[in-house]
Order: sequence, then C-alpha cells, then structure tokens
Amino acid sequence: MNALKIKTLCFDYEEAFKSEFLVDFKLETNDGVVLNAHKLILVIRSEVFKAMLTDDSKEVEKGFLTIPDFDSKTMKEVLRFMYCNKVENLDEIARDLILAAEKYQLDGLREICIESIIRTLSTENVVKSLMISQGLSKAEKLFKECAELIIRYEQNGEFLSFLKIISFKEI
Repeated sequence: MNALKIKTLCFDYEEAFKSEFLVDFKLETNDGVVLNAHKLILVIRSEVFKAMLTDDSKEVEKGFLTIPDFDSKTMKEVLRFMYCNKVENLDEIARDLILAAEKYQLDGLREICIESIIRTLSTENVVKSLMISQGLSKAEKLFKECAELIIRYEQNGEFLSFLKIISFKEI
C-alpha cells in the first residue's frame, strides 16, 4: 500500500472517530460522559472488546457499555488510539492511559505510554510510576528506569532529599 493510500485511510478513520456517522455503540465513562464508537473498530483493535461484544450480552443488545474504571478524558484517548493510532496530550495522561491500555490489551498504546512515562520521570512521579509498573504486564523497562532513578539518588547521597521531594499524595 503506498503512502498516499495509508494517509487517506488514517484520515478516514480519524473522521469516523470524530463523527457520529453510523455509530452503533456507546461507552459511558465513570464521570457520566457517553462516547460514541463503532463495534467493528472496538472488536478489531482489542481482544477484550472482541470477547465482550461477540457474545449475546445485554451490552451487545443495547449497544451500550458502562466503563466504571476510567473517565472520559482517558477513554476518549483510548478510542482515538484505536481509530487513529495516536494520542493527544500523551505526557499529561500517560499514567492513567496505561492502565486502560493494559485492561483492553492495547499493546501499542501501552508501549507509547511507557515511553512517555520514562521520558517524563521525575522525583515527583517516580513512586507512582514504579507502583504502576508493578501492576502491568510487559513493563520491565518502566520498572527498571524507575528503580534506577531512585538508586541514583541513593548513590549520590541525596536519598533523604529525594524522600522530602517525592509526592506521597500521588500514591
């Protein structure tokens, strides 16, 4: 497939994401926002949605699924990734988005979230990032980067300063 056809295909999927044309499924997030989707996209991009939407469940019948674990900001970016293979404001939401990527088995999304988290590691977020890495599959690289940052502070004799800086309210 040449580059022009791929670009056109990506544009078409992005337009489908943005529009309500032929929407056949809705997702209600934990903050009460209802997001539009197409079952076909959900099923071909996520094995979890495939399992949920290919049985005779109430959700399939109603064309509606409640998502209790994630807010609309997170799920909108999950959907954007599923349609367009991109995410807006990744560095700001990667720590929330990675949990959704894990739940819905979106390996590509998980990978870009890990890269974003590593790129933005700091004393303020390393503990939360380390804890997140423990709950994920295939996140050894994130765990290693978090641990190395903490060890660097300890080796430089700055561990007490580090403990004063880290944000325990994020935990």
